[in-house]
Amino acid sequence: MSAPLSEQRAVALRSGNVCAFPDCGKSLILDGPAGESVINGEIAHIVGDSRQGPRGRSNLTDAERDRAENLIYLCEAHHKLIDRHPQIYSVAVLQQMKCDHEERIRKAT
Repeated sequence: MSAPLSEQRAVALRSGNVCAFPDCGKSLILDGPAGESVINGEIAHIVGDSRQGPRGRSNLTDAERDRAENLIYLCEAHHKLIDRHPQIYSVAVLQQMKCDHEERIRKAT
């Protein structure tokens, strides 16, 4: 992950600690042994972080690829799924998924 920490934090906070994949609902930060937090989530790029990666073909600059608007917070399983099937989980599908999820979180708080 090359995105600045401030961008990663923005995505995590807007995600409400919940995987953005529809109907997943997994918490992305868990309580571990001895009370420490265990991060169970992964920040994924909507437009790939490189031009050779999944969904990487875009005119976005490298800096734009690492902005919060291009990042989505998912559980590990769903991050792997979207990257393995970019023909199903296109940029448009992931942008809508992120938008819908963040809207649900806003309405819930």
